[in-house]
Amino acid sequence: DHGVRSGVVIVARNIIVLVLLLVAPLPVLAGPGLSISVVEEGADFWGDIADPGRQRFVAAMNKGQALYRSATTSPSHLSPALLEELLREGTGRDHGQLRLAAMNSALASFQEAVKVSPVRADGHLWLGKARYMLAHMAPRGGREGALHDAALMTQAAASYTRARELSPALLEDYDVAFEMAIIHSSQGKLKAAVMEYERAERIVAASEQLSPKKRQKRARVQGNAAECLMGLGRLEEAIQRYQEALSLGYDATINHWGLAVALDRDEQQDKALYHARRAMSRDRTMKALTNPSIFFVPDGELHYYFAVGHLAQGK
Repeated sequence: DHGVRSGVVIVARNIIVLVLLLVAPLPVLAGPGLSISVVEEGADFWGDIADPGRQRFVAAMNKGQALYRSATTSPSHLSPALLEELLREGTGRDHGQLRLAAMNSALASFQEAVKVSPVRADGHLWLGKARYMLAHMAPRGGREGALHDAALMTQAAASYTRARELSPALLEDYDVAFEMAIIHSSQGKLKAAVMEYERAERIVAASEQLSPKKRQKRARVQGNAAECLMGLGRLEEAIQRYQEALSLGYDATINHWGLAVALDRDEQQDKALYHARRAMSRDRTMKALTNPSIFFVPDGELHYYFAVGHLAQGK
């Protein structure tokens, strides 16, 4: 059956920390979003009069960012005071438990910051980042878990949208655009996802020179955008995007898989089998398709990829 069906497989993580969800195991993350920046502290007499909650905002943001950093890198970055606080709350010393507890505590701190100063864009930005990461760090499984994680993604999108409203400069932030695209695609809002991927691609392309890291970002954006375009039935554009992603030299295995499926749907079976075999030369057991850092919309779309792989094997 070569008919076009709606379906998307998305490489979700920007190069983040826990693993490509790249989700509890995303492909090794470096921590999504902007780099950690400590909010300045210190007495400001007139500033405190104009904004009585300023010091509370600063304290909440600094605590939240410290917890976020430990959650996306290593609990070893926790100060003794914060570690003791988490342990008092009943958290075990297992690194996974500590990271999850730290991110939950970071979320609470950013919520406090937004409550104290709702017109500060950075509070909403970091609240969105914490919600986005939590949805990927603790997949719970089952309908209840899926609904919980979907709610976190919806809340993350609302936080990012509010941050952009308060600071339009964030419309030119790559990480926000990429994560908004992931959120939209996970919700099946493929047109909105494509718009955000195109925004992210423009931001990276605006650089005079493409460093290896920027080439990787651009390849991931192109591959993910191609998946969404394929889900929308825009096969010619999807095929072109996959080819551009492969030319950049990153995420080759998953992009060969995606291109194979797009070509199969476009009734170019010989080319489809060629790219499926290229994928399988790197991924003979099709393990890449079940990487936790990859998700499919709808879930059953995975079987189309397996089917093309089996065809390539002559099975």
